[in-house]
Amino acid sequence: MSIGIEWRVGALFVTLHAFERYNTPATNRCSTTFLQFIIYGLLYCLAMALIYLFLAAVLDSSPETIQIVKDFLNISGQGSVFDGIDFVNQSKPFISALLVVTVLPNAPGLKNFDKWLLQVFWDFGRIPYFVTQQAESLRQAGYIIDPGKRKALEVYAKKYGIDIDALALDEREKGDFSWAKLASLQLSLDRWRRSANGRTRRFISDNEREYSLIKNMVDDLSYQFANNRSSGSRAESSNASQEKEITATYKRLTEFVARILLISERYQSDLQKRIRELGFGDLDFQSRSLSANQMVLILASLFASFLVLSFLFNRVLSDYPRSMSSVLSESLLMMMTYGAAVSCALMIKSKSVFSYNELTSQRPWLGYVLSGMLAICTWAIVAWSYRYIELMLRTPVGGGEATIDGLVLEVLEHLEWSYPYMLQSFVIAVGLSLLVDRRIPSDKNLIVKMKIVDTVFLTILMMFISLVVYQWMFGIFLFDGLQTKAIEYIKPDQVTWGAQLSFTLEHGIIGAIIGFLVPSWYRTNQSGGSYDSVARMISMNKEELNNEARNLEPGALLQAFTGISLWVGDFQNQFNRNELEVFEVTMTQLSGLNSADFSIEEAHNFLSANRGEVTEEFLKESLDAIKDFKKIQTLCCWYALSIAYADHIYTPREEEKILQIFSLLPSVDDLYKNNARDFARNSADNLIPQKQTYA
Repeated sequence: MSIGIEWRVGALFVTLHAFERYNTPATNRCSTTFLQFIIYGLLYCLAMALIYLFLAAVLDSSPETIQIVKDFLNISGQGSVFDGIDFVNQSKPFISALLVVTVLPNAPGLKNFDKWLLQVFWDFGRIPYFVTQQAESLRQAGYIIDPGKRKALEVYAKKYGIDIDALALDEREKGDFSWAKLASLQLSLDRWRRSANGRTRRFISDNEREYSLIKNMVDDLSYQFANNRSSGSRAESSNASQEKEITATYKRLTEFVARILLISERYQSDLQKRIRELGFGDLDFQSRSLSANQMVLILASLFASFLVLSFLFNRVLSDYPRSMSSVLSESLLMMMTYGAAVSCALMIKSKSVFSYNELTSQRPWLGYVLSGMLAICTWAIVAWSYRYIELMLRTPVGGGEATIDGLVLEVLEHLEWSYPYMLQSFVIAVGLSLLVDRRIPSDKNLIVKMKIVDTVFLTILMMFISLVVYQWMFGIFLFDGLQTKAIEYIKPDQVTWGAQLSFTLEHGIIGAIIGFLVPSWYRTNQSGGSYDSVARMISMNKEELNNEARNLEPGALLQAFTGISLWVGDFQNQFNRNELEVFEVTMTQLSGLNSADFSIEEAHNFLSANRGEVTEEFLKESLDAIKDFKKIQTLCCWYALSIAYADHIYTPREEEKILQIFSLLPSVDDLYKNNARDFARNSADNLIPQKQTYA
């Protein structure tokens, strides 16, 4: 079976159809970032292309499966759209493409798998909910009215007879600032529209009706705001109604702005720059594990490094140079197996039971072992699949020249001598699991030293295990007589110390790349993930927390966490969605303790009953009730930080609130408090300066 034009056409057809499905509806593009959309869109297309290739290979190499497919689809049945097609003599790539495009999305049972696969890549790309999250973050971020924006706002306000100097713009709780930030954002959007790039102009042009409607709403509210001020109307009902309309319009405007940002700016740096230009603080767009572009960069770095090093050691410096196609093939395989090992380590770390326990500072040793074992299993799957596809594509199959059984035997021969490579995957997974559990220090010099330690540690580990792997495969030193490679295939230059050194250096450099990039990226991304840290801690420490909660006074546990919630998050008598979700997730976990004396409904009711009434005395009373219980107090530290950073913005006001809470938790060591606070401080891209005006 050669890769003819029919195979290429079939793959192209399946890929284009897959991308069209990924981008349906068309609003998917403006619901997430450009990189997330493109990367996971391409990966979805690749997944569908692999399904097509696998099915075509099976049909081509095993004609008897065609009858099975016909029976499954009842192709010979009367009225079928495939009735009359001679599948046996048709092009197998054509049949495979037809099945993938038409049958897979519609056949009972198979369509559920097809929908699930598509939804998986939508979830990876955060489609379509990412734009809603960013609009919420925009509304909760500090809005800065700088001198330029203030001047433009003065000109706009004069049209309605509003005196800017008479407004209480320094007090974000006042309704004056609610109107000011709405009008200022609309003016910024108008200026941006006039100087925008082609993508922005096209988007606004395509959504001109919605844009004009929002602009008219802002103008109408400005007119009402001016009338209320000029008439001296201060009726509570009138102010509340106007504030409600301003809030609703601001929400709609930020959602429109978020869509424009995501459709017009293709890189995170440009996105953050545009957000600052509009008047907002920096927002966090990163994943809590590794983002799509980070993972792609890691894979690209691995492939390029393997390619260059293999070319140098196996073609330039070797007495028996290998072909370029062989170097390319091995580089691609190594990229896939090492990339799979990295993914295994991070996937295990995403499970709370195998995560580092911040509450007790205990390491998950079982998680380390499981990540290594999973990496070994993944190596076997990837190596088998890659070798099979590679041999299938370059070996004539069918017509008596080769069989499926023959391909399987040849793949087994490859794996029989190369299986020591799985030790490298094991070491990468375990080594990464150990490194990512280290916390980011607050001192930037220590951060640099930590990165150096990560790199050196994984480099030495990979060099050692690579030397073991090489000597095992070729039967050198301690492995004399135990070689996995047949003696007739071992060349004289492959058993020299120079060959061992080059192999060790090659994989040591790969270890250095992984150690330099992955742990620091993961820790940085996780520092923006204190969002679910409390739920993870409760899940990992149920027994200890349950024992302490059993000795509390009735209602003390609920009052302590509610007091923290209201003290840190109940600003302007309202929680944002992220803060409320942190509260709900935490209360759900706590109410599941055997000794808990409240339900999630009671927690909501208690929260609502105390809104707007929290004083420092209430907070002190709430935390005094848990002063003798160290585990619960430690959990309170992280809960306070999770509420503070729920909207990905860690402001000086929240810093002040956190310090007040920490001062009321005497059982927690100061060192632990500082480490937890540094964790939150490092989570924010930027601490918003207090001298600016916020909304």
